[in-house]
Amino acid sequence: MSGIVKAANILSPTLGPAPRLVLIDNGEENPLILDDGVNISKHITADDPYEMLGVKIMRMVAHEAQKASGDGTTTASVVAKNLILGLFDELEQGKHPVLLSEELDEAWESFKQYLSDCSRPANEDDLLEVARSCTNYDEDSSQAVFKAFSKVGSDGVVMVHQHPGEMTTTEINEGLTLNKGFVSHLLVGSRDGSMRLENALVLITDHIISTFEELIPFLQYAQEERRPLVVVSAGTKPNANQNFILNVVQGKIEGCIINPVATGEERAEIYEDIATMLGGVPILAARGEQLSDVEDMKTVLGGADVCVIDRNSTVFSGTHGDLNKIDERIDYLNTLIDKADHPFYAEKYSMRKSKMQGAIASIRVGGLTDAEVGERHERIDDAVNAVRSALKGGIVAGGGMTLWEANTGLDALDDALHSVLQTLIDNRGSGIEGSSDFLWFDGKAGVFHYVEENPLVDAHDVLYNSVKAAVSVAMLVLKTDILLLGQGL
Repeated sequence: MSGIVKAANILSPTLGPAPRLVLIDNGEENPLILDDGVNISKHITADDPYEMLGVKIMRMVAHEAQKASGDGTTTASVVAKNLILGLFDELEQGKHPVLLSEELDEAWESFKQYLSDCSRPANEDDLLEVARSCTNYDEDSSQAVFKAFSKVGSDGVVMVHQHPGEMTTTEINEGLTLNKGFVSHLLVGSRDGSMRLENALVLITDHIISTFEELIPFLQYAQEERRPLVVVSAGTKPNANQNFILNVVQGKIEGCIINPVATGEERAEIYEDIATMLGGVPILAARGEQLSDVEDMKTVLGGADVCVIDRNSTVFSGTHGDLNKIDERIDYLNTLIDKADHPFYAEKYSMRKSKMQGAIASIRVGGLTDAEVGERHERIDDAVNAVRSALKGGIVAGGGMTLWEANTGLDALDDALHSVLQTLIDNRGSGIEGSSDFLWFDGKAGVFHYVEENPLVDAHDVLYNSVKAAVSVAMLVLKTDILLLGQGL
């Protein structure tokens, strides 16, 4: 219990719109500065092995909340600590743990129904408020997240990247975006660190290209067409890379090799997606095909009006794919999403579908220092996950009020849910105006409000998954009777 309380007390100051930061000495020259529950929990340790078990339990809570909705890890930790403490108080009063676990299960079912009844669809103002609360009311960051989802919708891809500038901006990329860039900076001639190829031909293959000679027939065809060649492959060995780069630098050819785009069992499928978008046919080792077997270059190579490539990404605009074939491929991915037996796979299929729909936004996170950029990146990442959850699952009253008003029938769970609002009040500190006789609490301004309308909102799914993670782990702790350390008793 000491380890559980210690970990939760480290995490709880990061909750809400007036959070504190945690400074972590990780052995490097510069310390880490975080206010993200799941990442902080990874660095919490205890000398006593039994305390360390408690710390690991709280890591489980944060991890489960993060895995389910990408946000709400600190809320889950606060609820879990207070729930476990409340349950053990009831055990000390003579309740049997198995019977108490049944009561907790019933209370959880009651809470789920209550949360569902409180939920409503999110409008634009709600989405912006969700983004603001997750970014600690950093207007630039919240507007960047809001703009991204305004363009791509709930099924769109929103990527968060750090960059050296001071400003945080959002870029919307139409067409096809790959999260991989060029193999060498020597291919780049522009000042902004990118290369732009117009009316490019694209070779798509899951082969690892061993020699430059394998590419010569495709390069010759590209030269005859007076078009650059972009090579999208599973990899290129040094011989092929060096010769390609040398020929580009000397002006003999125009083109670029993209870093390996996909790995694993889905690799061939992803190359099929890319080829469909670009109007080409992938040359797949998975089907026993070889680059040397290609006779009609025109039918194999895809194309795009503009291809912009930098160190980390490639954007094809004006792709040459057949719209009917693209629609068929999207229908195929929809089928995979519906039949997926795990959220992980459904998310992967959704990402592939979104890339084919061209709904891609990139949030480039800036700041004055690396530490500021890193901390802001974590907050924006949480905001992206929370807004996506709000779009899909709706919203509920925020500021801890939905949890404060919960009545599940089990005092231990109710008290744990109520503790979230008390933590928000504690984190706001001194200077709070008003009294405890209030309708809602504004943690940012530190004001108790008496008016009925509460403009603060939380994503339904984030609260649901936070409490679910806390209840699940508390149930395990409640039923635990023996601890084994090391290799035995």
